Amino acid sequence: MLKGNAVLYRTPLSRRRTLALAGLGALGFRGAALTGQTAAQDATPVATGLGPIPAGGPDSAGWSFTDDRGVVVQLDAAPSAVVAYLGIAAALHDFGYDVAGFFSGESRESVDPATVAPNLPFDAIENLGFGDAIDVEKLVSMGVDLFAGANYDLAGSQIIWPVPDDVMAQIGAFAGVVAIAYADGTDVDRLIQTNGNLAAALGADLTAAATQAAQQTYAADLTALGAAIAGKPGLKALFMTGASDGFYVGQGLADLNLYAQQGLEIVSVDSWDLQSWEPFANLAADVIFVDDRASGWLQPDQMAEQISTWREHPAVAAGQVYPWRVEYVPSYQGFAPILEEMASEIEGASILSSANRS
Repeated sequence: MLKGNAVLYRTPLSRRRTLALAGLGALGFRGAALTGQTAAQDATPVATGLGPIPAGGPDSAGWSFTDDRGVVVQLDAAPSAVVAYLGIAAALHDFGYDVAGFFSGESRESVDPATVAPNLPFDAIENLGFGDAIDVEKLVSMGVDLFAGANYDLAGSQIIWPVPDDVMAQIGAFAGVVAIAYADGTDVDRLIQTNGNLAAALGADLTAAATQAAQQTYAADLTALGAAIAGKPGLKALFMTGASDGFYVGQGLADLNLYAQQGLEIVSVDSWDLQSWEPFANLAADVIFVDDRASGWLQPDQMAEQISTWREHPAVAAGQVYPWRVEYVPSYQGFAPILEEMASEIEGASILSSANRS
């Protein structure tokens, strides 16, 4: 069904639970056509720009929340067991709402949840492991009725990263699914507000003193970052993920969009495809931020040992290489330290001859 320009997804909770318990016994269910979430997925609009910031809460039909796809998740009552992607779970905690469980990113990256989200009360919530290997039966046994995660392509088939599509079909049989954009024109400001709105919809008080103080700190740190960038006109920053056979250039993501709004000139390429190491030394960049997910990707010391053109880049030679916090907590408390770190790094950087290269 359609509700305005949004897709309306509404299935009674009792029906979700019945479908889940009947069909998931031995994980034999593999993406069968079900009413509700499947229809909503098929109707996901092409990403031509994000709409209003996601929001929701109690309503005359029970509880609803409109996500970044324009999908309205309608439940008979406010969710009682929420599972969310690590960063979102930690952001909800910072806003005053604790989830029942969380899942991490890809298993190949083996990111330590405590490093990403040190404020999350790990002893009080369930760790469901990596998103690409999530245990659906565990979700059912927990009584999960809302599943929230990151989306990097609203027009694509993957609703929640990095959960496989067929697994998402299973989850959609018994839980509402909220997709929160981490790309497609969004930025960290919007991402934080989205998480705040979701927390409020779940019962958190956004007027709490801790939230208000954190917002002020975040605003001050964002202003300081803007000033640092303004003090280095023409400085070019490369955000990258390194691999033995090439590197990826970060672009169009929520954090990078925020930095660009503050005036930072970010190196971009034509696609997300793997780039060759061969011309790397001539790439125009004054500072390089390296994906810090150490278990899955090469870190600066490894690239120094393995990649000759890495060592030849002027920014590397000048020691202007810093960590790129790819996984972060999109809350005021979670992102303020990253802004402060960025400001310090940019203030200490110099504009190099590489900025004049092609």
